Amino acid sequence: MQRGKPAGVSPFFHFRRWFQGGRGGASIRAGATHCMHMIKGTAMAEGAAEAPARARRAIRLDWLAPVAAAMLLVAVSLHDFLLFHVLAEVSAIIVAVVAFFVAAHTWRFTRDDFLLVLGSGLFWVAGFDLWHTLAYKGMGVIPGTMTDANLATQLWLAARFLQAVLLVLAPLTLGMRGRLHPALPWALSGVVAVLVGALIITGIFPDAYIEGSGLTLFKIASEGAVILTL
Repeated sequence: MQRGKPAGVSPFFHFRRWFQGGRGGASIRAGATHCMHMIKGTAMAEGAAEAPARARRAIRLDWLAPVAAAMLLVAVSLHDFLLFHVLAEVSAIIVAVVAFFVAAHTWRFTRDDFLLVLGSGLFWVAGFDLWHTLAYKGMGVIPGTMTDANLATQLWLAARFLQAVLLVLAPLTLGMRGRLHPALPWALSGVVAVLVGALIITGIFPDAYIEGSGLTLFKIASEGAVILTL
């Protein structure tokens, strides 16, 4: 009988002593670690190989929504132009209002005065666009607009004036961090918007459309000025 091996012991006696001595455990742990590294490396390789395909699928999905929306709007415009106009304007209004709320609610974290000014101005531009939508000829929401397109055209022009001025002035605040009070850009933009609205309501704002004649010279020249400004 060999020394150290009791009589009648299990055939796995030496294996158990070898494992408990640490050499077996270390070998098994090393083997398991090696296997895990191989599995991880294979998964990473497969992920890297699939990354371009996933990126292409993501790009296709990014384009799917706007293309589908554009096709829907085209189809609606062929059937009912008034409904098409409402949908198009409301889409722009939603984007502008969301931009304002994002800029306003994230300012305390970003301190980005540029985004704050831009979002605050877009809020009031959206207000004029909504007013324009309700005053559009044929809507019948505002008295006198069922057969007259002048008010809607004036409001559209006023919104573009405000938007052009905003896009010219907002970049002046690029790089500014927390220098403006968060309510100041919104309040100043609101004052300008109210003044422009008062000009339209009181009749001081020039006519932009005359029934039977079409667009006025003021409207045409103003559009050119907005284009040059932007």
